[in-house]
Amino acid sequence: MFTVTNYIKNRKTILTISFSRLSDALGGGAVYFALPLLIAEINETEIPNAFLSGIVIAIWGIIATLVQPVLGFFIDRYGRVKKILFSGLLLTTLVLYSYTFVRDLLSLISVRVALGFTEAMVMVSSVVIIASISKKSNRGENFGLFYTVTDIGFAVSPVLAGFLLEFYGFNEVFVSGALLTLVSAVLVLKLVPKVDKINVNDRGNEKPSPEIFVISLSLFFTICALSSYVPLEESFFKYMALTPLTFGITYSAYIITRTFFNTPAGNLSDKIGRKKIFVIGTILLGLSTIAVPFCKNFEQFVILRTLQGVLVAFVYSPATALVADKSEQNLGLGMSITNSSLTLGLAFGPIIAGFLGGYIGFQSPFYIFGFLIVLSGILSQLRVSEEFKFKLD
Repeated sequence: MFTVTNYIKNRKTILTISFSRLSDALGGGAVYFALPLLIAEINETEIPNAFLSGIVIAIWGIIATLVQPVLGFFIDRYGRVKKILFSGLLLTTLVLYSYTFVRDLLSLISVRVALGFTEAMVMVSSVVIIASISKKSNRGENFGLFYTVTDIGFAVSPVLAGFLLEFYGFNEVFVSGALLTLVSAVLVLKLVPKVDKINVNDRGNEKPSPEIFVISLSLFFTICALSSYVPLEESFFKYMALTPLTFGITYSAYIITRTFFNTPAGNLSDKIGRKKIFVIGTILLGLSTIAVPFCKNFEQFVILRTLQGVLVAFVYSPATALVADKSEQNLGLGMSITNSSLTLGLAFGPIIAGFLGGYIGFQSPFYIFGFLIVLSGILSQLRVSEEFKFKLD
């Protein structure tokens, strides 16, 4: 018999990790949202702000992409995943606080490099713990639950940043982000149980499934598109007459709907198949990305972003669970490859979007990324298989 008490009891570790990441997501998301505006204030070069924002944001993704597979390999060999998660959050707290000392582009780039290292520790360790303690029969739902709780932080973060920027200043955003991440570190230390055993590659010669790379390619294009919005923030102000607050609301609308649909999407993937949900969500998301330039005002844009939140939920949870299914003997490496595709998308998405938006036109990043997402969904349909049979209860 289903009860809320039993549900919480059976997923105690999942919920604990998720809530420990919630405040981290809230603080880090607020800082991320404020970056393009900070760059516009300190930029003394001839480089367009949109392009420069893409480069600065990308540095974090490049570093995290390089570091994550090394961390995944380390976890597969030695474990210590809780220590890595706690240390990553604690170091991220210090890095976020160091934003208050940024006065020029060089110091900002230095902070972004450091953040790439620390957040790589957080991202890999979190998903490895979730994957290692989940059974295949409920892995999609568990990842959905994890994304649901952590997305609450991302949902509120743009509004928090917009409020602090309008009524206070940049330093208040950065200090708030640091404090919230420190709360996350304390929660991990006190509440997350030690994970002594994970499914590791004992033989040492197990290679990642080629299908993981196909899934990761699709996620890479997806993240490239999703990371295009913040670097083009100023363009949205002009093109759709948005303000920092209304832009934050559209971003939150996307995150909120994604939050509500993460767990149902993951649960559905446990029932009828992860690949099916993932492919449908990917193709529809690509089409919705192509539709972005057709929005002319806040009302139209917020509706489209709300729809995208639903579609992304049908991509993330099933895709992550599917990769975990295919990485039973090397969870650290398998999950780090997928996470690297996400951070690589966060790295190159802003650069490409900033270049296209700054030199060609506002519409071009969304047309190109949308088309590539649709193609990657078709490729996943052709080259990726389900890991095991699903059936409705």
